Amino acid sequence: MDKHQEFQKANEGFFQRNQVLRRKTQNFPISVTTVYLIAGFLWIAFSDQLVDYTLRGTPYLTMAQTVKGWVYVGVTGVLLYWFIRRNTEAMKTLYEKLAANYEELETLHEELISTEEDLEEKYKTLEENQENLRVLKERYQLALEGSKDGLWDWNVKTDRFLITKPRELLGYQDAQEIHSQKDWFNLIHPKDVPRVKKVLDQYLAGETQSYESEYRIRNQKGQYIWILSKAKAIWDSDGTPLRVCGSHTNITEERIQEEKIQTMAYYDSTTKAPNRFWLGEYLEEQIKMNRDSKEKMAILLIDLDNFKKVNDILTHEMGDRFLKEIAKRIQENLEEGESLTRFGGDEFVVVKTGNPDRNKIYETGNRLLNILKEESTVKGYQFLITGSIGVAIFPDHGQDKDTLLKNADAAMYEAKNNGRDRMRFYSREVNEKIRDNIILESDLRMALEKEEFMIQIQPLIEVKTGRIIGGEALLRWNHKIRGRISPGEFIPVAEETGIIVPIGERVLKEVCIFNQRLFAEGIQPVPISVNLSVPQILHNGLLDNIKKVMEDSGFEKPLLEVEITESVIMNNLDYAVKIMNSIRSMGVKVALDDFGTGYSSLSYLKSLPIDKLKIDKSFIDGIVKNDSEQAIVKSVIDMAKSLGIETVAEGIEQKEQWEILKKYGCDVGQGYYMYRPMDVEDFKGILRTQQAKKT
Repeated sequence: MDKHQEFQKANEGFFQRNQVLRRKTQNFPISVTTVYLIAGFLWIAFSDQLVDYTLRGTPYLTMAQTVKGWVYVGVTGVLLYWFIRRNTEAMKTLYEKLAANYEELETLHEELISTEEDLEEKYKTLEENQENLRVLKERYQLALEGSKDGLWDWNVKTDRFLITKPRELLGYQDAQEIHSQKDWFNLIHPKDVPRVKKVLDQYLAGETQSYESEYRIRNQKGQYIWILSKAKAIWDSDGTPLRVCGSHTNITEERIQEEKIQTMAYYDSTTKAPNRFWLGEYLEEQIKMNRDSKEKMAILLIDLDNFKKVNDILTHEMGDRFLKEIAKRIQENLEEGESLTRFGGDEFVVVKTGNPDRNKIYETGNRLLNILKEESTVKGYQFLITGSIGVAIFPDHGQDKDTLLKNADAAMYEAKNNGRDRMRFYSREVNEKIRDNIILESDLRMALEKEEFMIQIQPLIEVKTGRIIGGEALLRWNHKIRGRISPGEFIPVAEETGIIVPIGERVLKEVCIFNQRLFAEGIQPVPISVNLSVPQILHNGLLDNIKKVMEDSGFEKPLLEVEITESVIMNNLDYAVKIMNSIRSMGVKVALDDFGTGYSSLSYLKSLPIDKLKIDKSFIDGIVKNDSEQAIVKSVIDMAKSLGIETVAEGIEQKEQWEILKKYGCDVGQGYYMYRPMDVEDFKGILRTQQAKKT
């Protein structure tokens, strides 16, 4: 029974008891009066007759009448007292009960009021919840209509498949063409179907907590879009899936952006080839597979020889165009199991899988070298650049990608040091040589600070008179522990590390200081030539440095000459011509060194701003016994004379060579036959002796 019913029952009882009380209260005077009248009537009617009958004629009649009156008064008084007292006690009890009932009724009334207030509050809350539910429902509907999501419901038992927003998602007017899960799977890209089924089966088997899959699906136009499918299942008491409900979201734009980011992260923007980040992940994957299968894999690290000159001379744009052409050419000639990566700068990596033996790797390396040597034409410029390749084999040369790449790099530098345009396999000896070069590089930097470098001078002899008319400065290094180190050992390292630039500046300065000292001692100075290496020529401060040392020398007529090798000029013709013209404009003569060892021909001489042509020793060696060599040397001398270029023959070691060169009209000779390279003090002594003889 609820409080409202209790209150009603208590209220009814209260009013019933109140009615009884009111009725008793109203009837009390009548009851008393009635009793009194009845008692009085009976007393008068019977007492007078009794007294008259008993005491008539006696003197006691009057007294009896008096006593009778007093008795009547006493008896009626007692009766009235008893009657009033009885009714009073009943009324008192009734009033007490009414008071208690009233208090109970008041308590129930208060509880009822509280209950009514609570009900009103709950009703208000219910109304608010209903309003919020209506708003949320409207918002959900708006969100669903405004989003890319579509809902789907699959009845597992009946295979009934329902989707919402078929038009927005796939372009269909309605979902009539999609009745079952099979209909839906027929729209999924064939390559994605096995994966989607596997993910769904794993979820329905309870192996995963939810279903989520990204895949391609065909729209009405026959195009594939990417969707993200999520779902949850409803299960019966036996754990059997009854229904699967979820959503489909069109994520095509997101996938396009992801692919763009993926491309930016893992592919080189210039060549479009995979980059070193892609290579790192690919190598880790291949190493894991090959470790399990115990198969070998080769890493061929390719570095383009002297490519830096292309960027420095013909701008980076031209360099990028050339790299793109090289990458395309390599890519087109790769075989099965080979993949190309641009490792960085002018370095590429080809990974060869499939358990290749050493002969197969040799074939691949030679194929790559021949591809690189093919002439390229980019925007009207012709390029002929070779490459050096270092090879590291898994697992022989390393068990992880970092070690393999490091060792391939070491082998590549060994290939460069052995003449470039070749391939070298990594070996322990290569590693030791790399370690020695690292030590040598450190010692080179210390040697520059401690002034361990010195110059020697090899005289240049005028063939006609036999007089010393100049000299060539040759760099020498007296190591504090190892003693004299061959230039052939330390100069390649100095050029590779760039240390040759400050060393070359020091040589230019020492040559000028030496001629100043000669002049101060009264000895007539002679022009001394200095070899310029590739890093020096490409260095922006070369011209300023030459200008400064000349100004510091104080001579009006420059006593400084520079030699530039033929290979540097021919690989960077336009830039080299520009530099040579700038040097000559300062009054410094320019000599073309090692002529005949590069790709130039006599026809190029007319376009080169040179003052001297140094014929390489390889031609001089054969002029005594080989008529064809004589003919070549004579042609060079004749051509140079016709162009007003002075000729210098290098490496003269025999008197017969000297005589032949003198007969053909060579201007200057240099070699052991006349003088070996000597210290500056010895060269100074020879000049002093020659000057004394002249006087």
